[in-house]
Amino acid sequence: MARVGELVVLVAKVQSGESNLSYVWREGNVTLSYEAYLSKSDWSVGEHNITLSVTQNSTHQTAWDCTLVTIEDRLLVEDKILQERAGWQSLIRTGKFVLNQKSATVEYRAFNCGGDLIYAAFLDDGYLFDEEMLFGSEFCMAGCQVELSHDGSYYKKYCDGNVVAQGKLSTPLDATIYRKIPIKAPSAGMDNNTTHILYATQEGELYALKMDEYNSSLIANLTDNYLVNGLAYHDRLYYYSYTIPKTSYEMERMDLNGSTVTPLHATPFPDGLDIYEDTIYCVTHDVSGEVTLFDLNGSYLGVLESGIDDIVGIAHTRYFLYILSEDGDIYQTLPHTGVSKLIFNNDNLFEKGNNSYGLEAITILNDFIYISYINDSSIYKIDLNITQYE
Repeated sequence: MARVGELVVLVAKVQSGESNLSYVWREGNVTLSYEAYLSKSDWSVGEHNITLSVTQNSTHQTAWDCTLVTIEDRLLVEDKILQERAGWQSLIRTGKFVLNQKSATVEYRAFNCGGDLIYAAFLDDGYLFDEEMLFGSEFCMAGCQVELSHDGSYYKKYCDGNVVAQGKLSTPLDATIYRKIPIKAPSAGMDNNTTHILYATQEGELYALKMDEYNSSLIANLTDNYLVNGLAYHDRLYYYSYTIPKTSYEMERMDLNGSTVTPLHATPFPDGLDIYEDTIYCVTHDVSGEVTLFDLNGSYLGVLESGIDDIVGIAHTRYFLYILSEDGDIYQTLPHTGVSKLIFNNDNLFEKGNNSYGLEAITILNDFIYISYINDSSIYKIDLNITQYE
């Protein structure tokens, strides 16, 4: 088995001492070589039945042997994500599979539809797939076909013989790969310490999630069963906000050993915390567009106007803040001016069907975004290729 463009060398094996032999390598009626070997790189994609005939010139006796050469296309043997940059915003994920074998590793998503593509045919200009929808709504049309060009640069979607979507494809900036990671209890606040995801439950327990094994370890109890709203990690200290019912909203910091707890400035119901350049950024769900700023001792510094409604979480990378809204939008925000741009919009992905599963928290680690929901004991991992925005 080889890929398009790779050199394939087939060598005739004969008994020791044999000489005065003639060789012919053929595929069907086409002669490929008269040498004792066949060396060829310009194969077409698919299966090639190669026949070798070896003739003893002195006796004119001939023997035959056959071998199968399978050539895979470069696009489909690599795990790639391709997305239309405008129009239908269709996303196609290809995975490894052998030509002419049914495969469930090619995925197709458009708006709130999605499913598998099952290999159907090899065309002159591309590959044809039958569509088997796994999820969707009244906008989905199951049983359609998707044509993907050989180089992955173009696609068409056919339903009842009519083209219903088409466009150019490229490796996207906002490609999404989703992984559901189980955790001990629903996460009310999240951050990371560069090696682990840190998450706090509503009951005040703080866990560290080991990313290579997805195992959670309890590392501290932040509150006495009070409702935790936000969590941030900075300079070997945990910062967290919580609610004392019918009394107050509090913010504290704790050292790694849990031996020293320092009260900080009370805030107007902080839903999410993040620390960027020694400044605490606090978001409050019912205060549209505002991010409240505090120094590391909890002293009020002012307000950053982001212009984003219904903020539920905040995180950062080296140069930017990333703000999560209730409807599933993710914005990239300049930390000193509040200027924001929408970089991810897919409310269908984040819609859980009822209000008890609203979005809750966000953090970023190693170019992946992690989000959590209220009452959902899972964290969702998203590949947003965020470094490309920086």
